Parts: sequence; structure tokens; C-alpha cells
Amino acid sequence: MDNNCEQERSRGRNPTPRELKELRAYIANFLDRKDPNWRLMNHVVEYIDLRADVSRYHLSNSTAVQKILKLDGKFVVLASELPLAWQPKTTTTENPSDRVLEQRYDTYSNRHVTQSLNVLRLIRILLNESILSHNLEVGSPPSLSHTAAKNIEMMGKEICASVPQYFDCLGAARDGLHGNSTKIDPLHSPNQTFDCYTLIYPLYIAARSRFSPNDLKPWSIKELHYIGSHFSIRNAELVAQMLENGTDCENTWGVYAMLGGYAFAA
Repeated sequence: MDNNCEQERSRGRNPTPRELKELRAYIANFLDRKDPNWRLMNHVVEYIDLRADVSRYHLSNSTAVQKILKLDGKFVVLASELPLAWQPKTTTTENPSDRVLEQRYDTYSNRHVTQSLNVLRLIRILLNESILSHNLEVGSPPSLSHTAAKNIEMMGKEICASVPQYFDCLGAARDGLHGNSTKIDPLHSPNQTFDCYTLIYPLYIAARSRFSPNDLKPWSIKELHYIGSHFSIRNAELVAQMLENGTDCENTWGVYAMLGGYAFAA
């Protein structure tokens, strides 16, 4: 096994640093604790700690699944309580497009909302993968695995629906371009390029799951190649190649670190 992969796995077993928790506890005195981003990051911290606990303390299958389900439920509640400004507008296209999966895409008020919701989705994918990867004890309801698989499928499709707004230059993203919107190779601002960069990790998480729909992985790989070539983002090409070659060491946090840790910075 590659040493770098093993080192990244070891880091993934570590809980949230105590200093970060203390800092967040202090900052909480000056912020609106009902803010969706603040609540989201609280749940992400819980996820990191739970992942470490499951690995370090060898929790039983039933205990681990119970804790995972409880945390996944918190993400579900958060998603159900989002303000109206966070809700996307769904558009159905009349004709198939290489940039749109299943002829449907979502438009958000800004990149920060998209990024935060994609963090919620990718963590839910990882949580539900954990449910499926555990050897559930005899007597566990079969519906549990079915529900987890459906959750992964739904989150993956929602991630894919969030991306055309930012890179479909001749369609969903046309209004955000500089200059002539019908130009085949338009100029992109640094902000537009960064918008696309923030899509790489969610697309990677959605595509790498073996529980995602069959068409989702090849579509995501194609879009990552497009981001890489059209927006000159080399890391998008690298991630696409990892997915194609299966060389990501099955380690999501190694890819996260390679991308610069931007994904939770909404």
C-alpha cells in the first residue's frame, strides 16, 4: 500500500482539534447560532469526531449505525429548515445537453449557498456509505440499506444538478459571462473560475461512490475534464483521471487535501 495513502487514512481517524472547538465555542458568543452555515459546520465537526470514534474505539455495528443515523438525521433537519433564499430554482431543459445530467439543473442565489449545500450533500453521501459498508447485525431491517442507497443517489444527483449554473457557458451559465454570451470560448473572471473549482470535490464524492447511479460517474468524469480544459483548472483533470484509473486510494480526505481544503470554506 502506498505510504501517502496510509498517512492520509491515519489523519482521517483523528478527531477535531480541541483548539478549533474552543475557538468555535468562543466565536459562537458573537454569532447567530441559527445561521445555516454555522449549524452546518457544527454538524461537520460532529461527523469528523464520529468518524474518528468509529475507527479508534471499534464501535459495534449496531452502535456505529445508530450514531450515524442520528447525525444524518441532523443534516436532514437542517436541510428542511433552510431559509427561502437558500432554495434553488429547478429548470428542465427541452433538449439533452452534455453539461446537464438528466435534462435538469438547479440555480442558486450565489456560489456560497451552492457550496454550503454541496458540503451537506457530500457529508450525507459519506454517512450513508458508512451505513452500507458496515456489516449490519442480524435483525437489522433491509429497508435501512435501501434507504441509505437512495439517499446517496439523491444527494449525488443534487450535486450534479448544482453545477451547470457555473460552467454551462452556452446554457445555464450564459448570463454570468463577460462579454458576448454566445461566444464559444468566453473570457472568465477569477471569480467564475473559482466557482468551478469549488465544484470539483463534490463531483468527486458523488462520482466515486459505488452506490451512485450508473450514469453519474461517467457524466461527472466528463464534466471534470471539461472544467479542466475549458477553465484551465489542472486539479479537475487530475481528479477526473483518479476516478478513471481508480488511483484515489479510496481516500476522500487525500483528495480533499490535494485540492487545498476549500470545500468547507463557504
